[in-house]
Amino acid sequence: IVELNQRIANILQITASALKLERDRAADATVKQALNDAMTRVFAAAQFNRHLAQYRSRQEVDLGRFLQELLPQMDAVTGLRSAVDAESVMVATDTALKLATVITELVLNARKHGYDGKDGGALAVRCHREDGRLYVSVADQGKGLTDGFDPQQPLGLGMAIVCSIARQLNGELEIDGDRGARFTLIVPAT
Repeated sequence: IVELNQRIANILQITASALKLERDRAADATVKQALNDAMTRVFAAAQFNRHLAQYRSRQEVDLGRFLQELLPQMDAVTGLRSAVDAESVMVATDTALKLATVITELVLNARKHGYDGKDGGALAVRCHREDGRLYVSVADQGKGLTDGFDPQQPLGLGMAIVCSIARQLNGELEIDGDRGARFTLIVPAT
């Protein structure tokens, strides 16, 4: 299992590096953004795989610790600056993977839409448990949501993924677009 995890991590890292090379060569801004988004998704999967290798004999992952490790590395890829406030919360590995995917998609959306693809934007990522529920939020200080934004009718792949995972986890997605955008996924804490 250890060798398999290492091979998977290496393959994902090679894939992310190849995407980075293609992104750097691309002349078209839309292509650059699509390659950057794909690279970030692959990178997040590689980080998650490495983290799970530490817990290979366990069925749960410390989500707070994982986020503390993941976000600085995502910042390096996306050019954003994340402040992480994450409690130590043990969740099933499958749930952790889904939550990490949601966070990755929300980070990509913040860079793309909130900060128009520019480096240096601030993010606040929070994870805590309250009243038998787990709250995971990603907030930016960007330009906010467009008029008529409806997460139930997502136009992009990222929001479609977020909404699908929210349903899979029997959760609800709260959205606040007053100052920037804040997305909070609330799921039962099991």
